[in-house]
Amino acid sequence: MAVSVGMLDCGFDAPKVENILMIRPTKSPILYQQMRGRGSRLSPVINKVSFRTYDFVGVTRDFNDESFNPYSEILEHRKGIPWGTEPEELTKEEREIPENIKKIFVQVPEEAPENIDMIVKREHVEVGLKGEKVDVADYQSQWETEVQKLSKIDPLIQKIKSGKELDDEEIQKLAEKLNSPEFYFNEVNLRTAYHYPEGILSEFVKAALKLYKLPTEEQLQEKKIDNLFEAWLVEGNFSSQQAKILRMIKSQYLANKEKPDISIFNQPLFSQFGGLPAILKLFGEKEIQTTLKELNSKIFV
Repeated sequence: MAVSVGMLDCGFDAPKVENILMIRPTKSPILYQQMRGRGSRLSPVINKVSFRTYDFVGVTRDFNDESFNPYSEILEHRKGIPWGTEPEELTKEEREIPENIKKIFVQVPEEAPENIDMIVKREHVEVGLKGEKVDVADYQSQWETEVQKLSKIDPLIQKIKSGKELDDEEIQKLAEKLNSPEFYFNEVNLRTAYHYPEGILSEFVKAALKLYKLPTEEQLQEKKIDNLFEAWLVEGNFSSQQAKILRMIKSQYLANKEKPDISIFNQPLFSQFGGLPAILKLFGEKEIQTTLKELNSKIFV
């Protein structure tokens, strides 16, 4: 018997379940334990002593670590007490749960952050002559494994590993080898898999060898905003004092990811410049409104 655990967590008891299909991408350890618990009931009727989990969303990778157990404090408290024992069968001391344990049983609202499921977006790259689709996470893993193996025998990868740069001919030679039917690795797919559209082959090799840390999507976005902002600033022909204020606005946006309005100048950060009255005098009321609107529509996107 198998059960697909998408919505079934607590309140579902079927001891004969031997197979669990994980399709709910939860980030809540409590919900995960409840879902996994659908298979943990023993069933003497079918001589069940174990169960199997088929994970389609990666939750076992996140939670199925033997060193991680959100119920560890409860288990320690209940040591020697069989689960399911009725309260009247327990001693007074056993019924008294320590205060720190009681906190675990406080009901958490469904909309609380720990109960919000992660949205899983499956991405693929196409490899080979027939365009076989490979999950980007698998593609990354295969890439790193192969590069690390090749670093022991391939002179070009060894050269990169030693800190030297390849010339154009060597780059072309390495690219042809890595994109051969034996590997099917290329810059286009690596850029997709790592979400790094500006990446070059040598960077991906260094990343696989743990010699270089590829920029995150957030870092790339900040770089893009910086470039857009500087170009916009030059075109706007602002004074040095105005440019200083605008750079502070940009820094605030990058830190908080909130598009600014006129109220931003009431924050303590701008008090050293005299706050909102001084800003209005420096830019002009209509001009600062227009400037903020441009920032929000052209730069902070």
